[in-house]
Amino acid sequence: MKNILICIFILFTSPLFSEKANLKIILQDGIEYTESFEKDSKVITLVSKGDLRLKYLEDIQGFEQFENLTDFCMYFFNYKGDYSFLKSIKNLKDLGLMGSGAESLSFITDLELLEVVELQLDFRNEIIDIIEKKEVDLRKLKNLKKITIDNQMNHIPPFVNVKNKPVLLLDTTEIKKLSRKDYKYAKQYSSVRSLNPNPRWPFD
Repeated sequence: MKNILICIFILFTSPLFSEKANLKIILQDGIEYTESFEKDSKVITLVSKGDLRLKYLEDIQGFEQFENLTDFCMYFFNYKGDYSFLKSIKNLKDLGLMGSGAESLSFITDLELLEVVELQLDFRNEIIDIIEKKEVDLRKLKNLKKITIDNQMNHIPPFVNVKNKPVLLLDTTEIKKLSRKDYKYAKQYSSVRSLNPNPRWPFD
């Protein structure tokens, strides 16, 4: 009976003693704050806070503490870097970047365990053309299952050496005409689907 009571006590009190760890979010002008999560978290979501969304994100530190982390998503961060902090997530399989800034798509090339990528990025108008022309080599990502690019781009994203025939989902609103390169890129996927109604989309 005593052993049963001990087991019940452990069962109901263990959440009270679960270990937590902090991520440090570093913004421009020396602004820093922390977000606390269970240390054994498999999923972490970060959402930029109120007026701080106007400040540029410089770094996120502390991912190495979360050894079980496989899914990471961040919302509404003003960012112009290379997302190098994502490399600290050693087992990252599912990545979502929503309403956050980016200067290119090449930051995913070294995230070798990725299976699912969902991007809704705030590209500056003056770099969209560069992003659509600069090829991004995904040969290291051998487990990809799905890539979602929820941006109004003019062409199919220039990923090359795509492995495992993933599904590609796109916002096709601004894709008026497909080039030979678009068709070349499209052949790397099991299917290329439109995220919005587009009766002219040739792949549906």
